[in-house]
Amino acid sequence: MTQLPLDLDSILAYLIPGLIAVVGIAFLSPALQKLLGGLRGEHGGSTIILLTLMALVSGMLLSDIRDAVLHPTCSLNLSWISPQPSFRPINRELVNYGKLIGEGRLDAYQEAKRSEQTPYRFHGNTLLAVVFLVTSRIIALCRAGARGTVSQHGRTRGVVAALVLLIVAFAVLYPAFRTRYYNYTHAISAINGS
Repeated sequence: MTQLPLDLDSILAYLIPGLIAVVGIAFLSPALQKLLGGLRGEHGGSTIILLTLMALVSGMLLSDIRDAVLHPTCSLNLSWISPQPSFRPINRELVNYGKLIGEGRLDAYQEAKRSEQTPYRFHGNTLLAVVFLVTSRIIALCRAGARGTVSQHGRTRGVVAALVLLIVAFAVLYPAFRTRYYNYTHAISAINGS
């Protein structure tokens, strides 16, 4: 049986963003809303385990989406936003596992994973989870407005609040993602080159 490549860092990089995505799904799924309501019931323990598994799977899927959506944006020159080197184009650097045999290189790689890879995965996954949450919330508000269960004023306030959350998430999480990804690729480049 193969082992899942999960450690505490990976769980944190997947679990929190996955939980945000699950909350987003709940805006669109009455069945999931009912499940979340079960946290207060007598089956709270099994509900927490199920939600944890759903959050981990959602977080892992977000990680795949991050790799396909956010990583290509790292090749863009965004130096007009900030003079930091992380806003210049970042070349993807693959780990040369054959070089890890040398003295100290494996330790350097482990440190790069812990200090830079886990944070960039967390920031990127969380950004995508917030995008999903905001999109789900806006869809749910529009549906409720069409059914007449939410006033136009309430819908507008909800959409504006969701968009403000999205703007704040991009302003905080995307630069953090790029900076950590830049640091990670440079660490891997140094390990591969030495």
